[in-house]
Amino acid sequence: MPQILPWDSDIDVQVSGATINFLADYYNMTLHKYKGRSYLLEINPHYVNSSSTDYYNTIDGRYFDTETGLFIDITTLWAKHGHVNKLSCKDGHEYEVRPRRYQFRSDVEKWLSYPWLLQAEYGKTSLTRTAFQK
Repeated sequence: MPQILPWDSDIDVQVSGATINFLADYYNMTLHKYKGRSYLLEINPHYVNSSSTDYYNTIDGRYFDTETGLFIDITTLWAKHGHVNKLSCKDGHEYEVRPRRYQFRSDVEKWLSYPWLLQAEYGKTSLTRTAFQK
């Protein structure tokens, strides 16, 4: 199976706590049809446990292609208890809410992190290294 990124063989998305609650309440175990194919949304009943100690349930949901079995993992970003502007998910990743800048170029709208923030998080060569290093 071809990889989209060198370090990951599947697609992951992160959603807010409000979004996962909405999906669980109104769309859990529903089929969605698109261009002749069916997709199933399944929300893990343990999604409400935001603790990183529940390592058997780090994936809060999956969106399946019912024909191929390929799926997108869904994890929830929760406000980190006792910390302002910090989010975390069950797999132990933590994120600090940081400033971003808006850019419109080539008919594409996007939000970009400031380069100095990326370098602080991933190292000085993170914006220039072209090969992934495990």
